[in-house]
Amino acid sequence: MPQAEIECIKQGGNLASYHNGPETTFVNSLIKRVTGKALTSWCGRTDAIKDGTFFNTDGSPMNFKNWARGEPNGRGKESCVQMYHTGHFNDVGCGAKLPFVCSKHL
Repeated sequence: MPQAEIECIKQGGNLASYHNGPETTFVNSLIKRVTGKALTSWCGRTDAIKDGTFFNTDGSPMNFKNWARGEPNGRGKESCVQMYHTGHFNDVGCGAKLPFVCSKHL
């Protein structure tokens, strides 16, 4: 789990999970507006329980699987997921410091 997920949990939420293209576009636009750059960010998705079986950390259905070409490919070494500024997902190790957005069900 990336440190970003822990920070979101402390605030009563989780890392944002994505269910369609407009949601990825919105969050990428928000990150670009705040940072001034199109950046890769953390996504609230993991396969930390069973390798290769990804789920959203907020418990919502994983109905949007916009993986980048060749992904996921971590096979035990990459349990976290990042979102490229293109809206595509990539499984990675959990140690990087990336921008993130928290979400909370109301």
